[in-house]
Amino acid sequence: MAPYTPIAAGDSWQVGDIRDLPHDTVPAKWLECLGQSLLRADYPDLFAAIGTKWGAADGYHFSLPDLRRKVLVGRDDQAPGTGCDEMRTVGCGCGAEKHILSTCEMPCHCHGHTDSGPYVKSLGCSYVSLASGGNSYCVNHYISCSACPANQPCGNGNAHNNLQPYRVVRRIIKVLP
Repeated sequence: MAPYTPIAAGDSWQVGDIRDLPHDTVPAKWLECLGQSLLRADYPDLFAAIGTKWGAADGYHFSLPDLRRKVLVGRDDQAPGTGCDEMRTVGCGCGAEKHILSTCEMPCHCHGHTDSGPYVKSLGCSYVSLASGGNSYCVNHYISCSACPANQPCGNGNAHNNLQPYRVVRRIIKVLP
């Protein structure tokens, strides 16, 4: 495959524009978005476009966006309290690649509940007995799960993968006109 050669005449990209590359050659006048600290005096047009929105080491530097292992999300412009308040400011971010569920985040489930009758309700769950005096399954509107052994803890506190399906590209930003 031949190296990428950007179009010199008629280039419609402006300083501060970000794009994805489906290859490994970063064109001239562009840098990969790795959170680098740049001197304001060396990149005045870029500093005018993005300022310190992505960080600054001191009064002489500013940072490029660090988009490694990040998914970009469109800004929320709804009135405060009606959308996602954390997504109103360009440059802000949140989320995690791995997450350990707290008890409050777990779906309704049971831990070895026994019952001699066919159904018992507890904590918003419907329990369905498997056999007289045996463990039961917990069923709610969204999920059904098998019971753990009676009076025994379930789970081990390990983080689970929290990534949506993805494909890797290079994220670059135009730094010079």
